[in-house]
Amino acid sequence: MVMRALVVVDSRFGNTEAVAHAIRDALPPTRWRVEIIPAADVDWPDCSDLDLVLFGGPTQRHGLSPAMNALLSGAHVGRCCGLAAAAFDTRYHMAKILSGSAAETIARRLEGLGCRLVGPAESFYVAGREGPLLDGELERARTWALDVAARVETIPA
Repeated sequence: MVMRALVVVDSRFGNTEAVAHAIRDALPPTRWRVEIIPAADVDWPDCSDLDLVLFGGPTQRHGLSPAMNALLSGAHVGRCCGLAAAAFDTRYHMAKILSGSAAETIARRLEGLGCRLVGPAESFYVAGREGPLLDGELERARTWALDVAARVETIPA
């Protein structure tokens, strides 16, 4: 059986989008069908036929980007009804107390909407405001995606 995942992403300079593509490309097409949708292009994804939803965005001003904030703020509690979910962000490689983490905020919001988190919120690091991603971050994103997918695959149907 092929499982279905949706990656909802916001990306200002292309770094978070590159992570989303690495996530999609890591999941074997024989087991996963993965679609990437920009956060600004969707009111709220239809979760009815999904096995996994991943939300990712850049950390901006210690928190969410405007598009990701609008999307998550516009959803209603119970929207996901136990759907497996995970969150990621891109941010500077420094202590979260200094940079913030959009991924942690996204994860809390997803839980509040009724999603079931299947992995820790993950940050992928950029060298500067506009990037690029630090060396090795796309490989780390692929490894993270495989770990999240494996957790979903082991959940009884």
